Amino acid sequence: MPATNRALSSRPESGAGFVLAAVLWIVAILALIAAFAVRWVGAGLERGFTTRARVEAVRQAEEARATALYWLTTRYLSHRGLEVVSGPDLAAAQGRDIFSASDTGNSYIALDDRPYRYGNGLIRFQDDHGLLPLGHTSPADWSRVLGALGVPEEDREPMIARLRDYVEPGAFKSVNGAAAGDYEAAGRPVPSGAPMATPWELRKVLTWEALDRGAFASSPIYELVSATPLPPGSTPVLNLNNAPPAVLGVLPALDGDVIAKLVAARRQQPFDTTAQAELVSGVPLPNTLHQFLFLPADSFRLGMTAAGSPFERVMSIRLTPTAPDRPWQVGYMLDLPPFPDHVFQNTTDVLDLPDPTRLSTPSRRG
Repeated sequence: MPATNRALSSRPESGAGFVLAAVLWIVAILALIAAFAVRWVGAGLERGFTTRARVEAVRQAEEARATALYWLTTRYLSHRGLEVVSGPDLAAAQGRDIFSASDTGNSYIALDDRPYRYGNGLIRFQDDHGLLPLGHTSPADWSRVLGALGVPEEDREPMIARLRDYVEPGAFKSVNGAAAGDYEAAGRPVPSGAPMATPWELRKVLTWEALDRGAFASSPIYELVSATPLPPGSTPVLNLNNAPPAVLGVLPALDGDVIAKLVAARRQQPFDTTAQAELVSGVPLPNTLHQFLFLPADSFRLGMTAAGSPFERVMSIRLTPTAPDRPWQVGYMLDLPPFPDHVFQNTTDVLDLPDPTRLSTPSRRG
């Protein structure tokens, strides 16, 4: 066959090979696009599910907060907590002597940080009288707190002095404390001398950040203290009915076994006097005038956690029933990593938060 004819006969084969190669390239490109699309859609769905879970967690937290505020502003406080009675029982309580014997029955919410179930979440109520007041806790108590957190004894006094310098207005004068120049040298804001707005402001005090190296809320110290300001001239008190075990551990002579006895006893019957607590504990409590109280304060810390959320919504509430414009005041509201012992668990041994829709309409608390 002539060379020309052979060349002409080979052209269709060359063209077919080119088309096949092009098709394979197109298929490969489409496969890559499809893989990318699947991955992109999968990531989008994952983000969507994550966002949906977080939105649901926020909704649960808001509903729990609204229910908590309803109970706090329409019911009365007693030795054992927040009474949620309704109808005639609530009406009969309007003239009740708050220093009389404790209420009976199961219609109450404890204010000692125990969890209550609300939907797929948990909510905790903590009476501020059960916490250590920032700026009004004695050096001896702070020393015991720091010791429980593993701070060596030789480091406690300087830390307490720096805290005192931070929260007290005026010139810094404490021995071993921290002056304005120390903060400037460390590249940190100089303290204003104003009361702390939240317990997490402790991180701003020089050397106190060492207690919370892991994360913004990883230290148990934040659970022990309250930033709610005390009325001028008032004396710090501690509510033995609502103080968490870690706060009770600050008291001299109270070890783990004694604290367990106190917590178990007050759950059965709240204390009305120091003598009752001493009878249970078997040890004398510090004999300081007005140090112990057995009724809640008018301010509380609420902690709300929900399944699927990496955060806990923590807020400070002060009741203001005599104010002309609002029955409560929010001190702060933060979304934080959960307190160390507040990580959400789907447990079945916690009580449900009482549902207002299942009770008769109450009169307003005043």
